[in-house]
Amino acid sequence: MSDIITGLLLWTKVSISEEEALGYADDIYLFAHTISELTHHQKCKYLMHRLYGEYHLKYKRNSRTTWYIIYDINPVSGDILINRIISNHITQE
Repeated sequence: MSDIITGLLLWTKVSISEEEALGYADDIYLFAHTISELTHHQKCKYLMHRLYGEYHLKYKRNSRTTWYIIYDINPVSGDILINRIISNHITQE
């Protein structure tokens, strides 16, 4: 999560305070915790995402920004392993 906070603070398009960046990252973190409640898991469609995991969960923060939470599921234990969180601003098809 520290990479997300750093990226938000250094982003030149928007000025955001440290407190706002921490809250933003907390929102993503809390949303990521809903993965275990899903009945269907969406497979990654972008090659860049498939490098990090088999599945993704989209978190649409606003009309311009979608976060992709890339994860795998342990086939034996069912545990969720979040491997990467990537915004649509850096996602490449």
